[in-house]
Amino acid sequence: VLEHLNSRQTFLKKIKKMLSKSGLVVMTVPNALGLHKRIGEKMGIIKNFYELTKDDISKGHKTIYDADRLKSEFLNAGFKVEYIGGIMLKPLSSRQMEKFDPKLIDALYQIGQELPSYCSSLIIVAK
Repeated sequence: VLEHLNSRQTFLKKIKKMLSKSGLVVMTVPNALGLHKRIGEKMGIIKNFYELTKDDISKGHKTIYDADRLKSEFLNAGFKVEYIGGIMLKPLSSRQMEKFDPKLIDALYQIGQELPSYCSSLIIVAK
């Protein structure tokens, strides 16, 4: 959701106010520095990791995050970040990976836990 909003700080501050003292917010966003983006950059498909591509725009994305930018967004809204990491190592586009063997997908997920900055998505847990 966060990458689709114009007023991200307003949104996060509202969430912060709604949380109980022991409440947590868990959010995921696409990662600007994911492996598939890095490969796209090396191939000349994208020029800047933070530039919105045609695909990003068609999905309604307004911004792109890396781990530092995501953490900063939450800290600026008054959250304490408990955890930030990656979700899935994604070497190719989703369309290209649709026919991958489920065992390969599971292996990419497991390797993603070891290489969070290369994952296609970031996850943050904050209170």
